[in-house]
Amino acid sequence: MSVRVEVRDLGLAVGDRVILKGVELVVQPGEIVAVLGLSGSGKTSLLRCLAGLLRPTSGQIRIGEVDLAALSEAALNDQRRRMGMVFQYAALFDSLSVYENVIFGLRYHQRLPEAELRATAAARLAAVGLAGTEALLPAQLSGGMRKRVGLARALATQPQIVFYDEPTSGLDPVGAGLIDELIVRVRDETGVTSVIVSHDVASVLRHADRVAFLYDGYIRLCDTPARVRGSSDPVVQQFLEGRPDGPITSLSTIS
Repeated sequence: MSVRVEVRDLGLAVGDRVILKGVELVVQPGEIVAVLGLSGSGKTSLLRCLAGLLRPTSGQIRIGEVDLAALSEAALNDQRRRMGMVFQYAALFDSLSVYENVIFGLRYHQRLPEAELRATAAARLAAVGLAGTEALLPAQLSGGMRKRVGLARALATQPQIVFYDEPTSGLDPVGAGLIDELIVRVRDETGVTSVIVSHDVASVLRHADRVAFLYDGYIRLCDTPARVRGSSDPVVQQFLEGRPDGPITSLSTIS
């Protein structure tokens, strides 16, 4: 279950501040595409536009055959059911158990028997390596476990596409590697299309099928990890190497 994503001439401005300008990006069904960029470069804003959480100022966002930018709020809400979102800090409800967090979207959108909800939660938690954790509260989980619960929740509605916002943020290298492997395994097992935004170079180059580099409001480069590593673009190379000297001389305040 997957879907094609096509972004054409996407622009986003807030007041006088231009965040995105003419973004072009295509993600094929079942592909993992990661968007790299400086902190504050507009990555999260782009992801929110793709997920229908933020309306762009101009351009098109086609999820399958549907242009999200042209939809009413009611129609957009229907389209969101095709999508799963894994937030940077998991965004779990602290007062709810792991089980209630995982089935939250299903309980809101669909009226399913409790037995079916429990079976779905058990299956999704097992898929992310957290079988038997249904009764725990988020405070009892490590950071990596919380992120995996967030992924289980995103998968509970059987989405065609999953959006990841900084999925390895705050994790040690081992935890980050486990999340990287999980993203790939989920794609391989379900066929879901995956779009990731991150500034974690090592993580992205390890598992993405293609890497897009967002800079100055547009996609400066989009290619395989090997070709991105070998790019002669001085901006891309400075970012990958983490050098303070180069054409990138100041950090944006865009979020």
